[in-house]
Amino acid sequence: MLVARRTSPTPAEFPHFMARYSIAVFFALALPLQARIDFAEKINPIFVKHCAACHGGVKDAGGINFIYRDKALAEGKSGLRAIVPGDPDDSELIYRVTLPPDDEEVMPKAEHGPPLSEEEIELLRQWIKEGAEWSGHWSFTPVEGSTERSIDDFIEEKWSEYLLTPSPEAPKEEWLRRVTLDLTGLLPTQAEVDAFLADQSAKAYEKVVDRLLQAPDYGERWASVWLDLARYADSEGLGQDHPREIYPFRNWVIEAFENDMPFTDFTVKQLAGDLLEDFTFDDLVATGFNRLTAQNSEGGTDDEEFRINAVMDRVATTYNVWQGLSMECAQCHGHPYDPILQKDYYKTMALFNNTVDADLGTHDTAIRVPENTEKRAELLESYRDLENVLTKLQNETHRWNQMSVWTAPDVEQFRTFGSSMKAKLRKTPKGEPDFIATGTPKNSAVHEVDFTLPAAKSLSALRLTVLPEDIKTARYQAEASFSLKNVRLRQTTADGIVRTIQSRVVYTSRRDTPTADALLNNLSNSGWEVPSKFFHAHWAVLVFDEPLVAAPGDEFQITLTHSSRRGNSNSVPLVVRRFQFHFTDDRSWPSAAADPERNQRIKQAQTYRRQLETTKGPRTLVMAEREPRLRRETRIFERGNWLDRGDVIGPGTPDSLPPLGTNEPTRLDFAQWLVSEENPLTARVWTNRLWHQLFGQGLVETLEDFGAVGMRPTHPQLLDHLAHRFMHDHGWSTKSMLKEIALSKAYRRSSIATAEQREKDPMNRYLSFGPRQRMTSEMVRDATLQVAGLLSDKRFGGVSHPPIPEGVWKPFVGGDKWKTPATGDTNRYRRMIYTYTKREIPFPAMAIFDAPSREFCEQRRAVSNTPLQALLTMNDEAYFEAATALAKRLEAVPGKMRDRVRSIYFEATTSQPDKSTLQKLIKARTDFLKTYRANPELAEELSATPEEAANIMLCNVILNLDEFLTR
Repeated sequence: MLVARRTSPTPAEFPHFMARYSIAVFFALALPLQARIDFAEKINPIFVKHCAACHGGVKDAGGINFIYRDKALAEGKSGLRAIVPGDPDDSELIYRVTLPPDDEEVMPKAEHGPPLSEEEIELLRQWIKEGAEWSGHWSFTPVEGSTERSIDDFIEEKWSEYLLTPSPEAPKEEWLRRVTLDLTGLLPTQAEVDAFLADQSAKAYEKVVDRLLQAPDYGERWASVWLDLARYADSEGLGQDHPREIYPFRNWVIEAFENDMPFTDFTVKQLAGDLLEDFTFDDLVATGFNRLTAQNSEGGTDDEEFRINAVMDRVATTYNVWQGLSMECAQCHGHPYDPILQKDYYKTMALFNNTVDADLGTHDTAIRVPENTEKRAELLESYRDLENVLTKLQNETHRWNQMSVWTAPDVEQFRTFGSSMKAKLRKTPKGEPDFIATGTPKNSAVHEVDFTLPAAKSLSALRLTVLPEDIKTARYQAEASFSLKNVRLRQTTADGIVRTIQSRVVYTSRRDTPTADALLNNLSNSGWEVPSKFFHAHWAVLVFDEPLVAAPGDEFQITLTHSSRRGNSNSVPLVVRRFQFHFTDDRSWPSAAADPERNQRIKQAQTYRRQLETTKGPRTLVMAEREPRLRRETRIFERGNWLDRGDVIGPGTPDSLPPLGTNEPTRLDFAQWLVSEENPLTARVWTNRLWHQLFGQGLVETLEDFGAVGMRPTHPQLLDHLAHRFMHDHGWSTKSMLKEIALSKAYRRSSIATAEQREKDPMNRYLSFGPRQRMTSEMVRDATLQVAGLLSDKRFGGVSHPPIPEGVWKPFVGGDKWKTPATGDTNRYRRMIYTYTKREIPFPAMAIFDAPSREFCEQRRAVSNTPLQALLTMNDEAYFEAATALAKRLEAVPGKMRDRVRSIYFEATTSQPDKSTLQKLIKARTDFLKTYRANPELAEELSATPEEAANIMLCNVILNLDEFLTR
């Protein structure tokens, strides 16, 4: 905590004070006189590095917080001010950071990090002297761009600043290989190389880029980038990691890139396609983006806990992908370094907290995806018709319920048996009976109530209401749900005659199940239920066949029998714990039950639902909003604990970003806000990702963090230039943006760097030489198959199961089979993007080359270099099969062996081998041939002659060269 500042040093401190004062004067004289200190560039990094741990978003020690200006300039708990604009000598901050290291008041404390350097102290002093101006973090400021300058103009400025001499333009073959792999993920063919070399026109490069952007391979290449962000996988990811048919979303992403869908539409459809007024079938499929969260259907898990986890993952992923912010850091407290409060996190969570899905595979919102386009149109029409019919039925039912006068019975006794539960009868605030069953339930539980009714009153219907035990708490922290097998009403006359009151139809309050006639069927195991957890009271109305009239002395009994269904992944019996029931004499209910038009609508709903469920095609997960009557209440989690809820919070976005512009925002409003021109982050983040893919490093190296802890852009004006053009000149077109970057001089430079460049710019942050990167995991395998002549051109469809090393595939659930097609089957050689992705068992060829397992959003793949990579490409069945196929291509090349090797080498590397390389390859083949001739049994293991085996091993070597694995 800040305490009263001493105005002068003690005698013991004086020598130390004078030494630091002299150094401070030196730095003051050394600072440029003409430049004012920029807060975002110079001061905020000091606060983040040294101060935020105690005076940041996690805690405001001493009442001081250096993330927000008003809190930094305010008085601390001591009554002193850490920063007094214009007066560094009266600022407690300067006093504390200049104290001796062993002083108990020095900041930061030794246990919290190293002391500030003299230069940092003088920066703070000068900044305060200048008035302590507080500019926002660069990424939160509006995008400012200039269309009059080119990409290369900005880059050349940096060369002048750092005295760098750029590399010359790359040979045409080098650029063609680079751009073809970057835009399509595949290698240029011999014909494409020849055509490009022959084209001497001014637009030769542009024609190549245009051709590549229109190639079908482009969509598959760039979809893989997005699938990392979307945490796409073909399995649930938790517990037993069951497979799921989510691949229609993957196919949608491929088509979206292929068709160059504007990034605005691309965003809105994924986050809120189901809320668009005229949504299409594909819009529903697109919402699978937020159904890709991990799911746990293992027994013993809490459905609501994992639903909450999924919602929180959606919040974090959305901000990671579109804003480049680590919003998840604000789940438990304010963001430690960025101006994002804890309430900001939960405002966004409120936008995602009212979707229909739960952590249950059988009850998730899903839709079948037929291959036939016309069938999809029919299915969409049925989907819309079902929504309309259900809405109309529900509105009618709720209207009758509100208009009817409901009377509670006079209860004589309430009991429960078949389990260890205990019956408890209490009164509502209105004085009506409220039935509570407490204790541990069992599936066999039966509730019985004995009661009487007013004599001579003709009753038409019974309403049974099932409620959470604590209905106020349940609105934000759901309770275990219920599943009833049937409900029976019996009447015992004064002379002992017992009869069962017959009912014809059951109406329910739930929109998705407007009727539950199975509740009257003894053969049904599940007559009426609300799966998983529930947040609100639900009711069902039983309409009597004949009016129910009670005579004096008549007694009644209602029996609730539970089904065998269990919740929380089959671990908890779904038993009614609290209920009420009432009667009415309103004739609207029997009239509705006999209404042909209403009954026809019920049949139509059943027909539409049956069509949606029985249509052939994968059952992909989609998003859908809960009906307004059943909206959940969002509250702040105290310290991030989902069981400890605080204040109610409404939907919204962080105060530090532009406002949404509406008082009651929806997911659709939020999605549109993300891609509005006022949002300072989205265009910057996406264009930076594109730059990263082409150059191997973003203008902001930390793709995952555009906040205070992330790295500043190497070319801030260039980044804004790209973002501005992306929005205003390219119309949010990814293809147009990629074209501009790919045609820049920077991208066309040779990747060969001089010693001077390596010394001054070792990481090529200032782009003095061209990019050179290892292929991605997808490219390595796809290019290998391509060179071997094996790559299949089959697109879309389901998942593929290429060869996998023996012993790898041992899933927890035995039914999840890996079925590799036979040799020669085109499905064996599909592009890597179609390979089945199981989170529990990552595909080795993907994992070894740094592809993520996709439990979470992955924004930047780490690039490693390990022996495992060489072991894979030299020994894996798929790669060795490719080497065998490439050997056959080598044998088919006319001419001498030198000509054959030169041809295959060019196919793999898009370059001619120099004399030394060619000699080494020829010698390697000669050595292989000698070995196999001396040991023919080794060749027989490859099902080849010694000559064929030598060729296979030579091709294996070529496919393992750095020249092949690099783009």
